[in-house]
Order: sequence, then structure tokens, then C-alpha cells
Amino acid sequence: MRKAVLLSWASVGIRYLLGATFILAGVIKMQDIQSFGDTIAGFQLLPTAIINLIAIGLPPLELIVGIMLIMAWRMRAATFAGTILLTIFTVALFQALLRGLSMDCGCFGHSDFLKWTPEAELFRDGALLCGAAWLYSRAACNENPS
Repeated sequence: MRKAVLLSWASVGIRYLLGATFILAGVIKMQDIQSFGDTIAGFQLLPTAIINLIAIGLPPLELIVGIMLIMAWRMRAATFAGTILLTIFTVALFQALLRGLSMDCGCFGHSDFLKWTPEAELFRDGALLCGAAWLYSRAACNENPS
């Protein structure tokens, strides 16, 4: 019984943390789409033709996923989307570090109050990815991920 309560509280905390992170990231990026597009281009991974589409489409997707997580609505879909997004972000940042690209990840736009070193950003994204994957595993097993 106690384990179930602890798991429930942990999942609520992780869900709120992930939701707030996605909402904050989406809102900040929406305020300067051009700058976010430039950040995406700096990763040197995507063809120029689709960078603007991603810069325009990703922030609203993050906002939607964040709201879904906060509201615990369609948790399987929300946690799956969050896990996929965080996997992409983590892999993109990791490959940039391996290639020696010195850049801001663009996770929260160019906000001075959220500046981290690339290594710390990689750790943060990896930790969020673990949380999202754990929530998805709970949702996929039809447990109450609250």
C-alpha cells in the first residue's frame, strides 16, 4: 500500500515537472521563432527546407504535450510524445557535443535565466527522458500514472 502511494506521488510530481517544462519551453520558443530556427540550423542535422517547419511546429506541440501532462489527459499519448521529443532532443544535443559544436541547445530560447552548460543540458534532458519513459511504461501497463 505504501509503495503504491509513493509511486502515485512520484508520478504526479514527474508529470507536473515534465508538463511545466514542455509548456515553458513551448511558450518561450513561440516568442522568437526565427531565433529558434537559427538554433535548429546550428545543430547541422536537418535540410534547410524543413528547419522553418520544425521551428514553427515544435513549440505548439510542446505546449500541447505539456498541457496534456498537467491535465493527465490521454496519458499514454502524452507520455509517448514526451518520450519521443526528449529522445530527439537528447540525441541531437549529444551528437552536437560529440562533434564539438559549441552552442546553446535552444530548449528555452535564449533566456538568460535558463542558461546551462551543454553538458548540464544533456544531463537535464536525459533525466527528463527517464522520467517520461517511466511515466509511459506506467501508462502503457494500464496503471494509474496520475
